[in-house]
Amino acid sequence: MPAPESAEVCLAEAEELLAARDRITSALAARVGRVHRSGEAKNHGHASTRLWLRSAGGMTIPGAGRLVTMGMELGRLSRVRERFAEGSLAEGIVEAICTATAGLTDEQAITAEGILLELAGSAGAAEVAKAGRYLRAVLDPDGARRPLSRRTLTRASRHHPLR
Repeated sequence: MPAPESAEVCLAEAEELLAARDRITSALAARVGRVHRSGEAKNHGHASTRLWLRSAGGMTIPGAGRLVTMGMELGRLSRVRERFAEGSLAEGIVEAICTATAGLTDEQAITAEGILLELAGSAGAAEVAKAGRYLRAVLDPDGARRPLSRRTLTRASRHHPLR
């Protein structure tokens, strides 16, 4: 379908398409997460979920990895999952939050989710990603996976600006 001649119309249509893409990615991530958790791709002869996505969906390995990470993390980040599905949270921010929480304990992930969602109300994906890296370092220094309270994180974030 060719783009309209009017740049104004293109802008409006592009925004609609971006919102539709986010809803589709939300639905796709939920399904990919379920496939990954169940091992269904392996049952169908694929070495991994990522390689299944590469083969069946023509995805790159990094793109497939991001989708699997989002699918797995959205399974435990209920507020992010709900906002993404309803269209009030963009894919870039969701990806930043999911990347930040991957590998954290459930308790740590819930703590990070709340802080990063609050930041997402006034910041873009790059700022949320930066804050996510900082929170990972605070929550799980050297992979120790020791739980910290939200109060500790909030206090630490005041002393270390996220921007």
